[in-house]
Amino acid sequence: MESFSPEFTLNNINGEEVKLDDYRGKVLLLTFWTSWHPIATEQLSILEDFYQKNKDDDQLALLTINNIEAQSTVKNYVNRAELSLPVLLDEDGKVGELYKITAIPLHIFINQKGRIKEIYIGTLSEEEINEKLNRLR
Repeated sequence: MESFSPEFTLNNINGEEVKLDDYRGKVLLLTFWTSWHPIATEQLSILEDFYQKNKDDDQLALLTINNIEAQSTVKNYVNRAELSLPVLLDEDGKVGELYKITAIPLHIFINQKGRIKEIYIGTLSEEEINEKLNRLR
């Protein structure tokens, strides 16, 4: 059953405010992760490759949301891993609660109208990510 994606505002790792509503009109992938989970960190590497190839596509967006870790922890991890993809901080877990996350990594595929079209738990290959997002275009 599809539903509207709950609105949220979070800070990125540089302390800048990011609103989900800013991405309406784009196909969006939200991925929840933590730095201590080996599968989630493996997924970030795949997402980074995907981001580098698609960051100039104005119909598509990727947001990663770190779940319940301090900004300094996340920033250190992102710097060590040399990630440039967008990383938002859900330090108190409130956005995770809105989306009812039960496992990490968790991917939420949202269409241009802000409707959640698919939720996937686990690791996705870059090819699988492309397939799922292209179906929403």
